Amino acid sequence: MKKEFSAAQIQRIKEALPFWCEQFDYACILNSNNLASACGYDNYELIVGVSNGKTRTYSHLNSMVPSSSWKLGYFSYDYNHSLFGMKQTEKSRSNFESCFFFEPQIMVLLKNHSFEIEIIGSDEDLIYEIIHYKRGEESHSEIKMEAVTSRKEYLSNVEKIKKQITDGDFYELNYCMEFFDKNAKISAAQVFHQLTIISPTPFASYFKHRQNYLLCASPERFLKKNGDTIIAQPMKGTIRRGMNTTDDEALKEALFQSEKERAENIMIVDLMRNDLAQCAETGSVVAQELLGVYSFATVHQLISTVTATLRKNISIDEIFTHTFPMGSMTGAPKREVMQNIDAYEPVARGLFSGSVGYISPDDDFDFNVVIRSIVYNKETHYLSCHVGSAITYDANGEQEYDECLLKTRTMFGALGIAH
Repeated sequence: MKKEFSAAQIQRIKEALPFWCEQFDYACILNSNNLASACGYDNYELIVGVSNGKTRTYSHLNSMVPSSSWKLGYFSYDYNHSLFGMKQTEKSRSNFESCFFFEPQIMVLLKNHSFEIEIIGSDEDLIYEIIHYKRGEESHSEIKMEAVTSRKEYLSNVEKIKKQITDGDFYELNYCMEFFDKNAKISAAQVFHQLTIISPTPFASYFKHRQNYLLCASPERFLKKNGDTIIAQPMKGTIRRGMNTTDDEALKEALFQSEKERAENIMIVDLMRNDLAQCAETGSVVAQELLGVYSFATVHQLISTVTATLRKNISIDEIFTHTFPMGSMTGAPKREVMQNIDAYEPVARGLFSGSVGYISPDDDFDFNVVIRSIVYNKETHYLSCHVGSAITYDANGEQEYDECLLKTRTMFGALGIAH
């Protein structure tokens, strides 16, 4: 069923959707927030799928059966351990599975900014139901985030990482840390709504897996397949927004000219070129855009775009085996830095620096990078945010720590924490 809606009605539907999703066991919202530049979920402005327990689910890509159904889901960062045959020493405290996909019983698709909504598995009364869904009363405690890693320990580890780079162990390592509250009570729907107001991004996602929630304001695409074309858009290089137009433009230019930020980005572009080459027709891997400066609500980012033509008959499982996890959240070389990440980071990343997205009925897909995110377990009341940055030979520990704090502003603001 297709039906046209006004812009005001579309906005009301978007605001109501997370609250309506609360009643389902599994729910996924993928929202491009009208940001159609080089990013956004294909030609969809909004993709929503929900199901209760009696639906087909998958815990590994190679277990998926051919069907005409959409599949919505995620890979946690910890999924890499099975792909690389690595032993995982820590378990994520968020309790998300390492990989999970479900086939929605109801889907809502908003396409091409045309204010038309397709509803799969229901009737036109659904839109009225969504808009007028009765919201439950949920308490919201005062959130007090603690850092797992102290500033002193962080700075010490940055120096150790730089020493390993000097010794030739690896070239770049994405070092992350967690902030948490183990007694939090929030309305996940309300926090997601606040998150999209504070920081509208092209790869925002809400995912509900029973009592577990991901609330994500990601600006980064991991991987997109459109026919036989595969697209990666690694993001490396961050600087804050300016206080006025002149300051903002100066900061954009400073980011573009920064040798350190450019080196970080180009290193990951090379890694992604190598990853895609393992899936692609010989000679088809191309860097379509190098070091593009993209502006978001709180930061400017350097984004590059790499494309390739896929080999014939290659499976989705093979594609992700060659490319996951994304180089922007590991570093290079990938296996070596992942082993060291496990050593330096005291808790498992879980869904952070994993990926959320869709697989369409014709096996096209689009997946984000899970950053700028809040993970919450409604049963245990454990709430966490991870942030990180790329450590290279010329990294300054104090500046890297400040960059991490800059990245917490979006999530902390959505949680009502003064920064």
